[in-house]
Amino acid sequence: MQGLSVDEKALLQILTVLKNLGEDGHDFHDARRTWCPDWNECYEEEVTESNLELKAQSAKQILLRLKSARKALETMSSSLENVFEIVTERSTESIRSAGFSSLPDDLLARVFELHHEDVMANTGSGTGMASVSTSNVLAQVCRRFRRIALHIPKLWEDICNYHRNDWILNLKGRCEHPVVFIAYDIASGSAEESIANLLQIVHPANQWRALEARFTDRSHGHDFFERITTMSKGDLRILEILNIFHDWDRCTTQIDTVKYDDTEAHYRGIDDNCGTNFSEVDSALFSQWNLPKLKCLRIENFIPSRVNCSNLVECNLELSFQGDDFNWDLRALKIFLQSIVSVEKLKFSLWNARTRTEYMLPEGSKQIRFECLKFLTIEVGGNTDENLLWGLTDMMDLTTVTDLDILMVIRTKKWYDDDPPLEYSKPAKFLNAIFAFPSNRREETGRVFKFPNVETLRLDLKEEGQDVPFDKIFEAVPRTRDLSLELPHCGGPDVSQNLPPCKNLRNVCFTNCTSFSKAEVMRFFKNRGEEGDWEISSIQRIEIEGCNALKDHKDDFKKIFGDKLVWE
Repeated sequence: MQGLSVDEKALLQILTVLKNLGEDGHDFHDARRTWCPDWNECYEEEVTESNLELKAQSAKQILLRLKSARKALETMSSSLENVFEIVTERSTESIRSAGFSSLPDDLLARVFELHHEDVMANTGSGTGMASVSTSNVLAQVCRRFRRIALHIPKLWEDICNYHRNDWILNLKGRCEHPVVFIAYDIASGSAEESIANLLQIVHPANQWRALEARFTDRSHGHDFFERITTMSKGDLRILEILNIFHDWDRCTTQIDTVKYDDTEAHYRGIDDNCGTNFSEVDSALFSQWNLPKLKCLRIENFIPSRVNCSNLVECNLELSFQGDDFNWDLRALKIFLQSIVSVEKLKFSLWNARTRTEYMLPEGSKQIRFECLKFLTIEVGGNTDENLLWGLTDMMDLTTVTDLDILMVIRTKKWYDDDPPLEYSKPAKFLNAIFAFPSNRREETGRVFKFPNVETLRLDLKEEGQDVPFDKIFEAVPRTRDLSLELPHCGGPDVSQNLPPCKNLRNVCFTNCTSFSKAEVMRFFKNRGEEGDWEISSIQRIEIEGCNALKDHKDDFKKIFGDKLVWE
């Protein structure tokens, strides 16, 4: 470490100043007198020709003393800064440790749980590796961290066939109700062997809190359903979360690598997909599972016939492209949805999904009546068949829905270069399919609106501009209170489309609506009043963010909406 050396006379002057400062009550009323006590004495007399030389010499001496004092202070300040950095660097760990030691165990435990949840969300479910990156790491920081981590079952609940047998045994011993991940994409070794070892260790299945499986091969899917059904005998009594993902792979979709008994029934069940991407054998196995406490179900790229889950709260279903000749069967989808009528939240994700005429429901088919459905989310993209989307929304009675969220993504990547080009007009077709309410349905139900009780509506379009059919949309949702539009490069709601007045609006948010004009937005709000008068008293908040075409008119909006306007 560097030493500290300053001029003795300068140091004495600084010490004298500090002494005087203390005697003056730590307050300089005259800084010049404090640093230059002989200044006034030198210049009390009027400067004359006879004393000019003497006063000049005195001034030079004062300046030399001040420069010397300033240099000494700069040297001391630099030394102090250097020492400060060294002490900070060497004490950070001990200060941090002291800070952690002051936190109670229950607070640290909650921090560990939140960290674990964040890692799970960011890592992506299905790997089962989050438990390794959180629990194992935390347990190695220090004795206290290890002691706390070992007493938090949630940190040790994620068990996967990726793990070694000794680690699986370790996790099972620390968590009574594990979250089991089964993955067939093992880079080396046999997936079947690792899964068999896993299931043998984490038995019994009736103590699992959650189960997730991922596979690309249909035969792997059969292996999964057969194994779970056999070892559990359908008893999954406390399972709360079930995620099953058939990740489509063009190269392996038609390949069966698991050897089955050479019976006609097995092969017929696997090959006969009937627009469900799910064999009759596997569907029968799945229907044997008893799931009385299941709250959340997520299914990707297959349609089961039925699920025994009378208390289901949330269901997410994703259907995507499964090959050039594959079409999804809406009749089978209706049968599945009829088995989960107690659901409160439904989410459909459709990516390049298609159907064909014989898989559509007959016109006027009885709609599914959901008992508690409040939240409906539809994500749709690529070259998804709008007839599939129309058939999906038409098969359901949506009068109970209060929260409707529509996300459209058009520029999805093609699977291969020879795939058909994406249609520019797809989003408008999607919206027409979702919000259309044909006359035969109106006569049958006696209703005028498709979504008569929706209060919150969100429309989100990624990447493409469109002519949005606002007239059909607002006609279908007459009670909308909260409206959120994110429609880049799309024209705004134009009153020339004979828009309904939307008199129930309370909160409006326009985000990245880059092509909305001032005139369109102003007319939209003005149209709510009688005979073209402004009617904004019921509006509680209007938020405008990233709308480039409106940025020069902020003052005009402020004048009309006042404090109700939030501009970002």
